[in-house]
Amino acid sequence: MLKKCLWGIASTTLLALYLFALYELLLVPAILDWSLYGVGLALAMVGLLIWCLPADRRLSNVVLSLTFLLALQAIDNIREYPLLTYFFVTLLIFIVLLVVGKLLGHFSLRRYLVVFLAALVLTSALDLSEVPFWTEFRVKWESPLLYKKFATVDFFPTRLIDVDRDNIKEIVTQENLDQAAKELHEFDKGKKYQILEPEENHFAVYKWNGKTFVEITPGRYNLSKLELSLPVDYLGYPFYTISRNIDKDKGLVEQMNPLLDRARLVEQAARFGSSPFEMLAMGQKSLESRIMGPAVPTTLSQSTASGHFLPGPTTETVTIDNNLKVQSADPEGKTLGVLDSDKVPDIGTSEITVGDVDSDKTDELLLTSETSRILKLSGDGNWRVLWSSSESLGDKARFQKFRFEDFASLGSDPKPQLIALSKSNVRANSTRYMTGYVYRDGVLEQKWRVFSGLINLRAGDVDGDGKNELIGYMYRSQRVFVLEKHNFPVVPTLYGITGGLILLGFALQWRQKRQTVGGGEQNV
Repeated sequence: MLKKCLWGIASTTLLALYLFALYELLLVPAILDWSLYGVGLALAMVGLLIWCLPADRRLSNVVLSLTFLLALQAIDNIREYPLLTYFFVTLLIFIVLLVVGKLLGHFSLRRYLVVFLAALVLTSALDLSEVPFWTEFRVKWESPLLYKKFATVDFFPTRLIDVDRDNIKEIVTQENLDQAAKELHEFDKGKKYQILEPEENHFAVYKWNGKTFVEITPGRYNLSKLELSLPVDYLGYPFYTISRNIDKDKGLVEQMNPLLDRARLVEQAARFGSSPFEMLAMGQKSLESRIMGPAVPTTLSQSTASGHFLPGPTTETVTIDNNLKVQSADPEGKTLGVLDSDKVPDIGTSEITVGDVDSDKTDELLLTSETSRILKLSGDGNWRVLWSSSESLGDKARFQKFRFEDFASLGSDPKPQLIALSKSNVRANSTRYMTGYVYRDGVLEQKWRVFSGLINLRAGDVDGDGKNELIGYMYRSQRVFVLEKHNFPVVPTLYGITGGLILLGFALQWRQKRQTVGGGEQNV
């Protein structure tokens, strides 16, 4: 009896773990990437798994499985509740799912307790927002909450800069830990943040200490180098002006000052006829504070990069202002190539990445704009388009919202790859996902994809192990993640396990039918 009980607990636990992996790592990605085709694949896979179950236990197992997935999502949604509220809501979820499940599926109380406990353990031990990374990465570090959620700024820029000159790059972002802590403490008070209030966010530098990443004090790095390495950003645009100053304790601080208060915002909304003109004036004032303000170096008004665009040992420099220019590194700064608004209409707001994507020993220009492109510069100053997002899938516009994020190696693979944010294969939704590509003969071939909300992706060796990690900012969740690329085939393995279970189910069904037929013949 005890042996049978233990076997039942073990098998139910394995069922819960398999369902968790199946749902999070196979079914959800398939639907996100392939839309209705993914739904069809998911239904077919789940249908076959259900059919393979013994007929007398099919209903109870299906209802138990759905109950587990519902419990998992419900408990995860309340994980930030205060402890007492969390306890009572969890108890309510337990009772409701038990009653409904028993009425529909008639499963045993013991099996229900096992799957509910599994849901509790998984949501307590894991951050479910990290699970999508597992298909390609291991989460090496997750930062604390850097800023209040759903507030003025949805995300902060993230950069990798060696600010302390030890040949290992540090993670640079912005944070307001006081506001983040305030949000958590005021959860149960029902308070809302006042919109358009002054904010003071400082630039934080996180460094690997051998075990984890810790924020280092301003005295341990060069503040001037940090400031000169930062690009112009547009946080709070156009409602805020930006100024920067040095604080002896916090380091480089960015002050965000609202251009109008709540009353004026309401008044402006009511006078909708003049609203466009007031918005234009605010936008101009906001831009002036970013580009021309005394606390922000004017050299940051241009985006710059460097690379070997032409054969030879020299390095060329790329700058973007109203036009994009490639200039020689000599004192004369000879212009070698130009892209203006006639060739790229939105060139002034484009972003650039440099890399040798076609392995010909010269660099290409990876231009992120409304239509992203890979461009090669020739010796006569002309540009050749190696790849364009507008031409990839024609009317389907799979690459319509394509962004180049970086060009670098990841993990143990020494070959650089294109790291990008791109849309799913067939869905019309404009959501972009982390994707790795290699360029071959005018085509971007996908190496991997992760269905996560990470943006501002940067690849670099931030822990000194000689291998590049991938760093990104979780949109609206206000956290930085450091990911290590692994080579374990998670998705093929799960498909293999699922296929094996389906085949095993077919075999058991066939065996049962044979035994039934054989028994019937024997009784005749």
